[in-house]
Amino acid sequence: MENQEKPATKFFQDDVDNYKKEFYDSGYRTFMSVRLGRFLDEIDKLNLPPDAKCLDAGCGPGYLTKGLCDRGFQTSSLDSSPEMLRLTTELLGNIPADRELEIVEGDIENLPFEDNQFDLATSAGVIEYLASDTKVLGEFHRTLKPGGYLVLSSTHKYSPIGMFEPIIESIKRTDTIRNICNSILENLGGTPVRPRDFHVRKHSMKEFRGNIEQADFEIITAGFFYALPWPHPFDRVFPKVSAALGKLIETTNRTPLKYTFEGIYIVARKKGGQPL
Repeated sequence: MENQEKPATKFFQDDVDNYKKEFYDSGYRTFMSVRLGRFLDEIDKLNLPPDAKCLDAGCGPGYLTKGLCDRGFQTSSLDSSPEMLRLTTELLGNIPADRELEIVEGDIENLPFEDNQFDLATSAGVIEYLASDTKVLGEFHRTLKPGGYLVLSSTHKYSPIGMFEPIIESIKRTDTIRNICNSILENLGGTPVRPRDFHVRKHSMKEFRGNIEQADFEIITAGFFYALPWPHPFDRVFPKVSAALGKLIETTNRTPLKYTFEGIYIVARKKGGQPL
């Protein structure tokens, strides 16, 4: 892995159970839960054949992998974190015996799979932590069949709420303020916040599209998702109000206000073959 990726890997590896609780199991409407729903909606639109071979690269706690398995696809799930793979294994432990599932520890920039193997490759919340897009897009292109699909997301560079992130991270590094915030969050049943010591490499939609097209993919769909009325983690203090306001803001997704959303995603197709 690139040196830039290692702090992020360690950050998530060190606290995977709280990560899962906060972003998937809390009942809150989170960036990750909205992103998961958007990915599965877009995958359903592709009308893949029942025996499609799919890759969830950077699977985290395994919810996207579960969505692929629930649709009957032959699924390979990969992550560099043994602890994330533990969560994936626990989540997928009771899938039907006729569903083909492979769980692999590995590097997303050096995928341990053959050329032209998959009908679909997905990756949510990983590319932001890599040094560049080049290697990972090359690996997706190599391992996808001609005509195979890629569903990929990133964090939006120009989200106004996201621009508060350096201030929020600075506050997290102040022990007294962080301890007070964590006391409040824990009393509300939440999980503590932690300062991070790595950079999240956000994308504009223009550069995200350009990098994917340069890797010899054809863009099928591009969109924005997840609006926040105020910076994270304040959304956790008022989760119901945050969710209601976020949903209201997202009704503007056909207007220029979509450019204020936190996430971007792209559905693309590898050139050189017929659509599946």
